[in-house]
Amino acid sequence: FSWKEDCFGLLHHFNATLATLLDSQFDLVRFNISGGSQAVQVEALPVARRGNGAFWQAIWVYAQRLVGIVEDDFEYHLVNVLLEKPLKAFVKKVTCTPKMVSQADFERMGNSLSAADKVRVALLAMEARKQAELLYGM
Repeated sequence: FSWKEDCFGLLHHFNATLATLLDSQFDLVRFNISGGSQAVQVEALPVARRGNGAFWQAIWVYAQRLVGIVEDDFEYHLVNVLLEKPLKAFVKKVTCTPKMVSQADFERMGNSLSAADKVRVALLAMEARKQAELLYGM
């Protein structure tokens, strides 16, 4: 069950404007927030975490996995390779208990990410959860 293949069309049938706006928002956040899905712009990341956007995709699919959405074609072992434990803990907190996120959680994410990239992580996690909630609602 996916947003593009199932939910977008159903929502578009009932409210084309809303479906288009949500789809644009998800595309903006998922594919453009990191400066393009083709390059991770975090120089301090290990070489294995740089490159083709796999780092950002891992954040998105991990956040959705936390709320029960599974992408069949994603290799979930990559989440443990690409995301360090403090980062995974932050994504989990943002996704599952967003009201409990504090400045300390933001700082515990580690020093390998800039403040801007930490904000991108939070936005990705929040939007992934929003999309998952819409998937369940449809």
